[in-house]
Amino acid sequence: MSNLDAPAAESAEPVEFGHPFALANADLIIRSSDLVDFRVYKTTLAQASPIFEDVLSHLPASSWNPTIKLDGTKDGLPVIRLPERRDVIYPLLTSIFPVTVYMPESFRDLAPVLGAAQRYQMHSGLAILRLFANARAESLIAEPNAFEAYCLACYHGLTEDASKAASFIAVNLPVMDDLSADLKLLTGPSLAALWDYHIRTLEAARAGLQAFTSWQSVFVNAQNKCSALDVDGVTPTWLIMCSREMAAGTHTFSDFRMERSQHSVSSQCLVCLNIPVKSLKAIYEEIMQRIVASTRSSRFPFVESHEQAPPPVIPPSPTDFGAPFDRRDADIIVRSSDFVDFRLHKSIISVASNIFTDMLSFPQHLTTDAGSLDVVKDGLPVVNLPEDATTLHRLLSFVYPVEKVFPKTFEEAAPLLSLCQKYEMAATSGLIRAACTNSTQLIDIYIHNPFHSYALATRNYLYDETQSAARLTLARPMSWAEYGNDLHLVTGAALYHLVQYRQKCQSAISDCIIRVLESDSPSLVPTFATLGEPRCRDSVVIAYPPARFVTVPTWWNVHFRALAEDVRSGRVSPVPAPGALRAALRVAIDKHAVQLGFMACTFCHSGRCVDLGNTFLKTLTKQIEKAIETIKITTEW
Repeated sequence: MSNLDAPAAESAEPVEFGHPFALANADLIIRSSDLVDFRVYKTTLAQASPIFEDVLSHLPASSWNPTIKLDGTKDGLPVIRLPERRDVIYPLLTSIFPVTVYMPESFRDLAPVLGAAQRYQMHSGLAILRLFANARAESLIAEPNAFEAYCLACYHGLTEDASKAASFIAVNLPVMDDLSADLKLLTGPSLAALWDYHIRTLEAARAGLQAFTSWQSVFVNAQNKCSALDVDGVTPTWLIMCSREMAAGTHTFSDFRMERSQHSVSSQCLVCLNIPVKSLKAIYEEIMQRIVASTRSSRFPFVESHEQAPPPVIPPSPTDFGAPFDRRDADIIVRSSDFVDFRLHKSIISVASNIFTDMLSFPQHLTTDAGSLDVVKDGLPVVNLPEDATTLHRLLSFVYPVEKVFPKTFEEAAPLLSLCQKYEMAATSGLIRAACTNSTQLIDIYIHNPFHSYALATRNYLYDETQSAARLTLARPMSWAEYGNDLHLVTGAALYHLVQYRQKCQSAISDCIIRVLESDSPSLVPTFATLGEPRCRDSVVIAYPPARFVTVPTWWNVHFRALAEDVRSGRVSPVPAPGALRAALRVAIDKHAVQLGFMACTFCHSGRCVDLGNTFLKTLTKQIEKAIETIKITTEW
């Protein structure tokens, strides 16, 4: 077959792509990662890409480029194998050869093509692909696909496209609960850059509105006076408030009209009430244009998703750490990444870590995953480790019988626990966790900023701490504003898994509430009244086998079923505070009393009903905790 719809080669034998890359006089074959061959001209490739020009100048020798591999010959032609699939290589080649340009239908398919063109420095091809993409009637990057496009652009290192996508969502960031799996493509810096751009965009919008004083030009009824004017004596106060909400990205035109109507009714203002819808729309659009004009001064701080290697540095001369790791009877030196030497004892560190036991049995000058045995110093073998001196000092203080250097924050504790996992130091890990448990300051920080703790736990591959921190986030809102300051610490994948964990907990808690509400166990559902006893005037009788009948107020079922639905939909926190639950129950009782008349239902307004409700809330809270314990967060490791 000769098109993109041809099936991938199931065997190890490559297949020909066909027209338009089946040129009879081709002098090179480009082979995709899924074994599809494109017959092309060297000259065209070399002109379009300096990367390919360098590679082709080395033929027939093996390619020096790490991603472009020489794959033998076919029909007497050299074969270059690329890491991209055919659905990337085909549109890429059409952008530089004199053939019909093939444009993918979505930005998800276009992004890897643009990334490949940028990676191979095919600037003319990149320009042509963007030209065709921009010529479409509907932008591939605009809403509702802007966040998806941002994730893909960042992942593929596309600065221009990431900036453009960010501009579409700068004012109205998507709700975190609605974020798709594309979130996993982002790094922490990319997430933080988007949040920072959002904040600066809103600040620019507010500044632009504050600088705007000629409200007369947009308020068409300026010759008549609104009944509630701002200090300028011209502008209605509701218009000022609306413009601020618009700059914050929270007001649509429908909200704008609603604010006008509420003002007109509350202030009995016929001037604003009689503004025609067409004129009102013009006012709204004028304000939005000024907001957009103000936000243009806010530039997006693009962050590369792929970290670049730091520049080479000349290593300094090693220095000794000193006491207490400077004993003369030491028989090994452990050197930190910042060239600080710790004089230690093989017998002690071998007992503390199985990894060190194995590493010390290797011959000198051998590198392992944990570290490497380097030159000898003062007659002692030197082990190079990738951790810095501060971290090693804290770790070794828990291994040796010396004064312990206790972590004061989770930022200090997390790397230590991660090292204990890396070097298989179970006993030391237990000591550090015990120290953390006894630190009131550390626990307070962990509890009061659970997302920060979650980010650090995932960065250091600590599953237990990840699980417990994720559990603590349930009691707080999930939003960009809540997480903004710590987004740079977390990967998009970790944030995505936290979103999924929260949604699973919401479903489990909602099901738990309904299950307890419908339970026939007297230990779970309170007995408001049996037959013949005083009861709520608006009650239902529930029969439990074999012969138990209980009356339950109708408002009770309505209240807790609504709570279950609110939890499932995310309208309330999955784990509401006990005080909030009691307050909501009290509101439900009062609302019921208002509906029937304050003195019409003395039972529900009595202390007994409130006591039964509070007892039920304690029982429900315990059941919710059990339901949450069954939900485990997913990790990438």
